[in-house]
Amino acid sequence: MISPSLMSAKMVGDWIDLSTPGTVTIRTGKVELGQGVLTALVQIASETLALPAERIEIVSGITGATPNEGYTAGSLSIPHAGTAIEAACGTCISVMRDRVAASMGASPGDVTLSDGAFHCDGEQTDHTLWSLAEDIGLDFEVAEPAQPHRANRQPASLPRIDLARKLRGGGMIQDIRTPDMLHARVLRPPHLGARLMTDALSEDDRASLVIEGSFVAVVDDDPLRLTRRAQRMIPRLKWTGGTELTSGILRPDALAVLPGETIEIGEAAESSPDTGTVTARYERPYLMHGSIGCVTALAHWSEDGHLTVTSQSQGPYQLRDAIAVMMDLGPERVEVRHAAGAGCYGHNGADDVAADAALIARHFPGRTIRVMWTRAEEFAHAPLSTAGEVEISAGLNEAGRPDWMTLQIASGTHARRPGTAPSGTLLAELLRDEIETLSPPIELPEMHGLGGLRNAISPYGIPNQAAALKLVDQPGLRTSAMRGLGTHLNVFAIESFIDELARRANEDPLDYRLSLLEGEERASAVLRRVAERSGWADRPEGGDGTGWGIAYSRYKNRAAYVAMVAKISIDHDVRIEKLWCCADAGRVVNMDGVRNQIEGGIVQSMSWALYEEVGLTADETLPQSWEDYPILRFTNLPEIELEVVASPDPVPLGAGEVAVGPATAAIANAVADALGGPVRSLPLSREKVISALLET
Repeated sequence: MISPSLMSAKMVGDWIDLSTPGTVTIRTGKVELGQGVLTALVQIASETLALPAERIEIVSGITGATPNEGYTAGSLSIPHAGTAIEAACGTCISVMRDRVAASMGASPGDVTLSDGAFHCDGEQTDHTLWSLAEDIGLDFEVAEPAQPHRANRQPASLPRIDLARKLRGGGMIQDIRTPDMLHARVLRPPHLGARLMTDALSEDDRASLVIEGSFVAVVDDDPLRLTRRAQRMIPRLKWTGGTELTSGILRPDALAVLPGETIEIGEAAESSPDTGTVTARYERPYLMHGSIGCVTALAHWSEDGHLTVTSQSQGPYQLRDAIAVMMDLGPERVEVRHAAGAGCYGHNGADDVAADAALIARHFPGRTIRVMWTRAEEFAHAPLSTAGEVEISAGLNEAGRPDWMTLQIASGTHARRPGTAPSGTLLAELLRDEIETLSPPIELPEMHGLGGLRNAISPYGIPNQAAALKLVDQPGLRTSAMRGLGTHLNVFAIESFIDELARRANEDPLDYRLSLLEGEERASAVLRRVAERSGWADRPEGGDGTGWGIAYSRYKNRAAYVAMVAKISIDHDVRIEKLWCCADAGRVVNMDGVRNQIEGGIVQSMSWALYEEVGLTADETLPQSWEDYPILRFTNLPEIELEVVASPDPVPLGAGEVAVGPATAAIANAVADALGGPVRSLPLSREKVISALLET
């Protein structure tokens, strides 16, 4: 199967540059978010070209200079970019091998490649990758490989190529400085959709600000003076309109009463008179990205009207197009260059801060504008991950197994990134054009793995499964993509429900799951393996403040297979003592990278499971600091034991988002084991545990 990344970049020369003798430059549209993807892509090129990794450079995320591969998202970087680079390198070798063979009067099978030089019958020729590229060029189409070309398989993972600079205090977008730099801060309204009352501004105020519609910014060459000026100006700005938030609107159960479009997938379930129906409801709150460093961007408007934006966006081309629309420019006049920022999986404020800088830069031709949000801005204005509510119903047969199962989901959208609507996806545009309502919420199509419906059809052999999503437009809230999209809620709900059915049937949760996975060898294998490694069969009976839980999921029902076991204790709060994970991620390129991705997903999922919840402060505002929005701390990290099993699958399945659903589900099931009854509402806080105990 040809990589989707090759649809917009079909030529070998789109991916490989051999203009510098002795060095191979690889181009990719995927970007480094801290997940180690560039290291893995270099390793793929190194193995395919039989060339040492230190002779390979990689350029990523520059519009016009690298392929447009869409967003770095969906656990698709290796499945898409990796296979494209492998195919491009393999095609390059194949074409050049044929040329060498023809020139030597030999068979292509007699020609080999080593350290960039071609050999014929064991003797080195005068032909190299670089001499042949100069001779025949690279303007030929990438061919689909019959089998992986990787000639130089490395037994160990290539060390991360991006860490040295970061560990020395550089290499991040926040570190970039230029001699011509100006610092800027946008002064925002208290509510989404509010408009600036310009009549309330004095002439002196107007002269000291950048104002376009309701977009207001302060600019200074000194960042400390900028902060003081912004603080003085904020109380002098007057706003009208907008949607004030209330605690009620942030409750997950508020989604059910809001209007919305219904989207259905799966086969309609029909119950029979002999079937017993079981129903349960689960919910998750709104979440923040909470990256440890605040989003930053730089923009430079040249004297000839060309805009260059340096951004930590996950979609450089999509951001470029959105900024071009916002500023009424042709896309060819906007260049977006990616630079690494604090880690984020999804749509945080990176695109918005880039749009801020771009809009301001046009007022200061020839100067570089730097905008860095504060922590309060990040919490108050970056897109949230939507809350959600799931009601599951199932009809049980005499053996206690579901004959049918349905999910009724109420959720906001997981898709408001640039590119999901013609306009209105950037905060700066909303303020400048005084747009009071956001673009309508959308559900991603199945080809992109769905959004709120992602993993809403269980991986188990249950006939007649269906799911319906009520896609709600939440007033006053901007929601968008976060790691796993709807997977986190849906897997938490389904796996909690499966545990409840096992308890109802008086069966071991592992055995119950295995009975629903007959014929699914890879799924059953990871479950059995994680049970073996954790000592599941010998676990103590739950209760007395301790519990064990198990969970399984296959991300998007077509990606990696992941099984988890969690051991928890409950005193005043839930504490995770240890978590075991077994994953089958298909073909693994860089084992260290895969392990980091899965472990990182587990850690983020733990934080969602135990701590994270967006609520209003005492001042009726969204959280302003870490005190208002607690997350998992290093002191609460348990031991994580991970095994990535050897897989015969030649296809990489991705690893970035596969762990978030089953990790939370295993923890929730362990809490249920300890309490003797389920906790169906996240996070698993002290208040939620007490409430569940009172209901048990």
